[in-house]
Amino acid sequence: MKTIQQYIFLLISFSSLTSTSFSQNIEEFKPTLADSIQVINYLEQGGPKDLENALLLARNIGYLKGEKQVLKALTELYKKEGRSAAALRYSLERISLLIEIGNLQEGYEAKIFAGDIYYSEKLFDQALIYYHSADRMVNSNNSKINLWEKMAQAFHQLSKLDSALIFHQKTYDYYLANQAVSAQLTNLQFMSEIYDEKGDCMEALNQNQQIRDLVIENEKWEQLATTYNNIGYNYHCLNDYKNALLNFERADSLCLNECELDKIALYSNMGIAYYNHGQFKKSIRYLDAGIKIAKREKKEYERAHLIYLKGSMYYQKGDLYQSLIFNEVAMNLSKKIKDKNTLSDTYQLAAESHEKLYEYELALDYYQKYLELKSEIQGEEEDRRKEILQQQVLLERAEKEIKLLLASQELQDAMIKQLQLEKDNVNLENDKLASESKRQEVENEILLKEKEIRESRLNAKELEAEQSRQQLLLAKQELQAAAKEREIEKLKAQEEVNRLALLQKEAEEAKALQEIESLNKQKEIDKLNLESQAERLQSMVGLGIGLLVILGLMIFGFIWSRRKNRILENQKSEIENQKSEIEQSRDLIEKERAKSEELLLNVLPSETARELKQNGVATPKYYEKTSVLFTDFEGFTSLSAQMQPEEIIEELNTCFLAFDEIIERHGLEKIKTIGDAYMCVGGLPIENKTNPQDAVSAGLEMQKFIENRYFEKQKLGKPYWKMRLGIHTGEVIAGVVGSKKFAYDIWGDTVNLASRMETNCEAGKINISESTYELVKNQFSCQSRGAIPVKNKGTMKMFFVE
Repeated sequence: MKTIQQYIFLLISFSSLTSTSFSQNIEEFKPTLADSIQVINYLEQGGPKDLENALLLARNIGYLKGEKQVLKALTELYKKEGRSAAALRYSLERISLLIEIGNLQEGYEAKIFAGDIYYSEKLFDQALIYYHSADRMVNSNNSKINLWEKMAQAFHQLSKLDSALIFHQKTYDYYLANQAVSAQLTNLQFMSEIYDEKGDCMEALNQNQQIRDLVIENEKWEQLATTYNNIGYNYHCLNDYKNALLNFERADSLCLNECELDKIALYSNMGIAYYNHGQFKKSIRYLDAGIKIAKREKKEYERAHLIYLKGSMYYQKGDLYQSLIFNEVAMNLSKKIKDKNTLSDTYQLAAESHEKLYEYELALDYYQKYLELKSEIQGEEEDRRKEILQQQVLLERAEKEIKLLLASQELQDAMIKQLQLEKDNVNLENDKLASESKRQEVENEILLKEKEIRESRLNAKELEAEQSRQQLLLAKQELQAAAKEREIEKLKAQEEVNRLALLQKEAEEAKALQEIESLNKQKEIDKLNLESQAERLQSMVGLGIGLLVILGLMIFGFIWSRRKNRILENQKSEIENQKSEIEQSRDLIEKERAKSEELLLNVLPSETARELKQNGVATPKYYEKTSVLFTDFEGFTSLSAQMQPEEIIEELNTCFLAFDEIIERHGLEKIKTIGDAYMCVGGLPIENKTNPQDAVSAGLEMQKFIENRYFEKQKLGKPYWKMRLGIHTGEVIAGVVGSKKFAYDIWGDTVNLASRMETNCEAGKINISESTYELVKNQFSCQSRGAIPVKNKGTMKMFFVE
């Protein structure tokens, strides 16, 4: 949409209009017949340029009726062409003109039209501003019924569902009072959809049941099938699958031939309902029927979604290979038709399926594709939101500019009227001035004479004032002379005081000099006395120093010996402490070594751990006969969504600790856990011949534990899972992987086949391969399942352990 170009055109055209308005004479024009006919001719030609010329001419000649018609034509033309800014500009001008001339009915319609412009640009908030304004202009419900429907739709688009329901209810009540059946059905359908969006399935059902009764009462049979389909959808929302299927089947029976109902949507609804009702085969049959119709009618988006839905159902049932087959078909079709939403769903389903099959590399690849596509979809949605926001900003800016220009035009019209009034006032003033001219001349002569008298009086007063001023100056000079004489006398007195102070200071300085001389003499006498005393003391100090040196040496020797003894005692104590610490460290090291060995034995088999300690590496070993056991919880993903994370972890820990105790009793070695899956093996690291029987016995105990746990949870009303368990016997390679974080693992086709046994098992049962069956058939009762397809292996015989 060329929004910027439209906006520039708007400003240019309006500026030319205002300049024309200023250039015209301030006297009002009277529309002539010829000019009016020319406006009509422009209007009939109907082109943008013709209508612009018609508008300019109609305004210049003051032809309001023509201006009103042209503005309406311009708004409709530009809205039809998608030039929303220009349509909005003329719509606002039209509203302003209609309100000015008092035409409320057409003003009401013009405001609705302005709201429609915003609605077409998906700017529903702005549309509602004009709709509300129009709603306040008239009181007749007959006139406002279409407006209420527009307001309900705008509120619905803004997800203000309660407000939308209010206006739909108002329109429904109006149509009910006027017995307009078709309009009643439409509003009931709208209200049903809104209640469905709110998640109020029961109220949505009530609305559709009203539609059903109204359709039957008025014999509108062509709508009955669609109504039953909608009722079935509401029952399905309420988890009442029996009534949902009953209404879906009624809809299907009414559509044996041509009907208005979308049978693809119907069969999709029926497939989902039958699946939730526990009838898997019927659900697949109806999905296939919908896929067939979609293919025949070339509705590829619907076909891709239904195929994906079919794959999802196989995934929920646990048939991962069928799920992947149908999901791949949906994926390729979605890529072909560029249906990003369905393609995203297929990527996610593929990632989850490959993860279940322990194909982690493929699972990661599909999950990355899923995240990238989701990010791309979200980016496109964000771009659309930004585009709508940008369009809203541009239209709001255009609206403000238009209103400002309209206000300027009104101001210019007011200025022209003001100038005309001022011209009339000037003419009146001129007449007044002409009549008062002679009177003014007489008054001027009187004023001149009065001026001469005032001037003579002023001259006399000025002479008197000058004499007074001279007298004041003379008195001022006398006062200044007297002040100067007093200042001189004051200075002389100060000078005498300063001279006396100086004489006193000189006398004090002479006295101070005499005192200093006497002090110096006394100082020399004291110095001589001190020198004689110093000589006597020097001899006495020499003797005292000798005695002090001897005494000091004795004290120093005593202190040094005590300090040495104390140092020796401290060293002895430190040696004893270090010895004790070494003993404690040795005990701690022994304990930690024991812990490390215990931890290593928990991670690795004892023989492997011993070899790893002695040699630093563990050599992979070949085992000819081992029995690999896999378990997996059915419905773990869906059930865990209903549980807290702490509860899930606690429950898995309880199960796996019990499994650890069971396999330890039967001599099996735990390999690892993967999410909710558990893997162990018998016949290694110490080879034995009883590992098939050991594995089956352990499997029976594990299933018994889960079964007891399941019934305990059911009694408490809590969700819980059942378990699939698969066993296969064959050769494997076992060894340690990693250099820092050790992990003991096994490899070989036996591991993959054991995983396939678990995948093809039913919940609550143990599924074993033919090789395991041959080794345990004499100890356990088994039921043959026949040959079952296995990925990359063709078909394999499988058996349930009773």
